[in-house]
Formats: sequence, C-alpha cells, structure tokens
Amino acid sequence: MTTIQKRIVFLTMKLDLKAREYKELCLELDRIKNEEQVSNEELLELKSKFQKNHDEIVEINRELKGLKEKDNDLGNKSFKQEDLFKKGKKINDYEEKNKELLVKKDTNIIVRLIKKIKRLLKNS
Repeated sequence: MTTIQKRIVFLTMKLDLKAREYKELCLELDRIKNEEQVSNEELLELKSKFQKNHDEIVEINRELKGLKEKDNDLGNKSFKQEDLFKKGKKINDYEEKNKELLVKKDTNIIVRLIKKIKRLLKNS
C-alpha cells in the first residue's frame, strides 16, 4: 500500500468520524427543538459547531479528491506486463540497428576516456 493510499484510508476514516459528529449535532438540535426555552447563545454555539463540522468535511473531501487523482495518475503510469514486453521488443530492435552505439555504451567510461586520450595523442 502506497503512502497516498494510506493517506486516503486515513482521510476516509476521519470523514467517517466527522459524519458521526454531524449526527450527534443533529441529535443535539432535535433536543434543543424539544425544549421550551432556548437561549440565543445555545443556538449560536450549535450553529458554529455545524459550520465548523461542515468546513472540515469540505476540506477532507477536497484532500481526498486530490489524493485520488494523484493515485489514479500514478496507477496509469505504472508498468503493465504487456507494456514491459513491448518495450523489451523495442529495445532489442534498437540494439540490432545500433550495435556500434551499444558497444560504446557497454564499455566502461574510464576505458573509453583512455582510448580517446590515446587517439588524441596519436593525432597530435
């Protein structure tokens, strides 16, 4: 499981907790509705709790959306077995067409450097 997927699971759990908190706020609102005398302070406090809960849910959903898009992008870029076989065939074709380049590439860089120095010394 990638770190993005772990973060998605964490945010999903956090969203579930916020949904439970919202249900608790709804129950508290029902309780206040049944009371005969309700102060404005209680209503304002409950309203602020609802607003805070709503803002947090929106933020979590925004983060989840971004992470899911990143995860999908990474999933689309990941290698599939079919692609690996196709790429291998392309590399083999390239190797056959450019054997000279392949030989140079396979030799050690120090060996190539020494050969170039020798050629330069011969030419001078």
